[in-house]
Amino acid sequence: MFEENWAERLNSYQLSHEFKENFKILKEKIKSQLPNDRPEPQQVVFFVGPTGSGKSTFAEYLKKQIPALLISTDWIFFKQLDLDDYYKAYVYRRELLKWALSKQYSVILDSNFRTIRDREDIHQIASQFNAKTIVIKLNVLVETAAKRRTMKAGNKVTYQQRLDGVKKSLSDIEPFTSAENKNYRLIELNTDQPIEQSKRCLLNFFQTKSPE
Repeated sequence: MFEENWAERLNSYQLSHEFKENFKILKEKIKSQLPNDRPEPQQVVFFVGPTGSGKSTFAEYLKKQIPALLISTDWIFFKQLDLDDYYKAYVYRRELLKWALSKQYSVILDSNFRTIRDREDIHQIASQFNAKTIVIKLNVLVETAAKRRTMKAGNKVTYQQRLDGVKKSLSDIEPFTSAENKNYRLIELNTDQPIEQSKRCLLNFFQTKSPE
């Protein structure tokens, strides 16, 4: 179950010795992945969609199409740090975003921004660096997402369990507000269609200049 109050619980975590030491490690790891270009204006791209909708697939694809640093919450938690709490990875994600923007890079965040508060937090950080916020909302049938879903840490579950997980993930997503629709460039992508077709549609959005 998604914990809505993780930010309050980990409010001072970035001041801890554990965070400071791990943050140094992550910055060194991520330096080899920095893009060659620093576009103007900068962009912060993030995703909203249930598990199995294709967030990681499209994040990796976008990384190859636009000059941006990809920051994945799963990469932080499962592949880089020995953390006792998955939500700590959210704190690293947030601080890495600020660090990358301070270095004038654009950023793609591979994670699911379920709540209005989390989305607004990212938008406020982007605004501090005059970066544009782009939100990719992935729409998919729960049955399609359940078939595609890969379990974290390689856990094996039945199709029904995957289906229930997708439904729960979908129910955790808060609808966009009118204020959000004004603040972000919102891209809605139907990922029920074949992946390659969805990729082409997504690329078309980025090749089309958004209205000022």
